Amino acid sequence: MDLTYREVEVRDFDACGVLLQDREHYSGEALAALPEIWGQWLVSGALNAAVMELREGSAEPEIIQFGMSVFVTNQFLVEARIAGTPHLGVRLISRVLAGRSPVLDLAAIRAANSGDGLNLFVSHSGFLRRDWTPEQSLLIAGRAPESFFWLHQGYNFREMLLEYYDVMLVQLCLAAGFRLREGSGDSSPQIVGITREEAATNPGTYVSKLFHSPAPRFFFSYGEQKVLLQALLGRNDEEIAALLDVALSTVKKRWVAIYDCVNDQLPEMLPEMPPEAIPPSRLSLQKRGQEKRRHLLAYLRQHPEELRPSVPRNGLK
Repeated sequence: MDLTYREVEVRDFDACGVLLQDREHYSGEALAALPEIWGQWLVSGALNAAVMELREGSAEPEIIQFGMSVFVTNQFLVEARIAGTPHLGVRLISRVLAGRSPVLDLAAIRAANSGDGLNLFVSHSGFLRRDWTPEQSLLIAGRAPESFFWLHQGYNFREMLLEYYDVMLVQLCLAAGFRLREGSGDSSPQIVGITREEAATNPGTYVSKLFHSPAPRFFFSYGEQKVLLQALLGRNDEEIAALLDVALSTVKKRWVAIYDCVNDQLPEMLPEMPPEAIPPSRLSLQKRGQEKRRHLLAYLRQHPEELRPSVPRNGLK
């Protein structure tokens, strides 16, 4: 099976809605509102979301699994954990529609990520029901933790809470180090979670690695981070400009600001112009630009904290 995952886009919302694991528990009003709510979260920087696609021959890729998470207030997470009642995603959307959203906005995410830590809640997920063989089901489910880690590494976490209706996904969560929460019986759905303190008691588990994120050193702006995230996915400047809905000149200006920031904080990271290229030709400048980008992206793959919202030490950026 040719399976790949990527960040969610607005065009994916209809397919995600069809796959939604707890779809039957939403009112018609709530279901109709979901794409708009997801879109608002996505545009505002509040949503973390990925889709998994199956590619078969020359056919268009098909979304077969998705996951969405948001950061929520301490009160909402504590209430959800203590109550142990099912359908947490439904309850979240009900509060949003009632004007009492517990979802953090970008400013609150930035402050919590630089402070005591964030509460992660996997609000919506889904899996395509088909006559998969046991081997195919295991392969698909096995890629879910991989995409979860890719989507959330680099944050300063305080606690995580997830709710799943699929027994296999629950078992994968438990194997990764999550714990079954009180009130989750043998029936579906089941709530799993983990706190920073619980992760510290079992540091060898897969999920515990997400609780060890150092503070960033560059403090790139939100716009600069968006450019870098797309570049890490292999997109060129023209594609980045189209996806972010900005001018190509804006993308290039952000690259200049990114390199200026890196040169200020860690000048030895970026390669110097070789002596034989001075005075620089257009070709040598282009090659140096490619090398600079390669070195920087290699560093960011090892330091995802640089791509997460944070409050700069001087509070200016």
